[in-house]
Amino acid sequence: MAKINNGNHEIERRWLTPFIPKEIGSISKLKFTDIVQTYISKKPVIRLRSHDKKEFILCIKTQGDKKSLARPEQETKISKKEYIELLKISRTEPIIKRRYFFKYKKHTVELDVFRGYLKGMIVIEIEFKSEKEAYSFLAPDWFGKEITGVKKYSNSSLAKSSYIKIPTTKHK
Repeated sequence: MAKINNGNHEIERRWLTPFIPKEIGSISKLKFTDIVQTYISKKPVIRLRSHDKKEFILCIKTQGDKKSLARPEQETKISKKEYIELLKISRTEPIIKRRYFFKYKKHTVELDVFRGYLKGMIVIEIEFKSEKEAYSFLAPDWFGKEITGVKKYSNSSLAKSSYIKIPTTKHK
């Protein structure tokens, strides 16, 4: 399940993977969680996330130092009732993905297989304990193209806006 990060920094690297790598073995044997996430705000990032419709998390992320992989992040478990209430002010379509977990060397790797309007997209992520560890990690070629720090591939950028535009009427 999700790790709750209280007032820490998230240090991660990400790769866009063209297909489910054969190197991980049978995907049906991997542990997974089904994730649905939406955004209340994109600046700062305020995200709602559901894991398997059982665990609910409110997350706030800020940019931090643009030259750093570390991003300040605050995650808080919330009740299902709070989650449902906060969904009412969500500003994006939900991102739906199944997150699989596997080991590569000493790291836990997350393999996100997207569904819905992002169906077909596959992303690998690894969270690290330090920037030194993150920078020294050598990804195998089968991880795909690195997209760490590429804004257009951030989940908040991928989230489709669902703002409701109300037509304005000119009064005479």
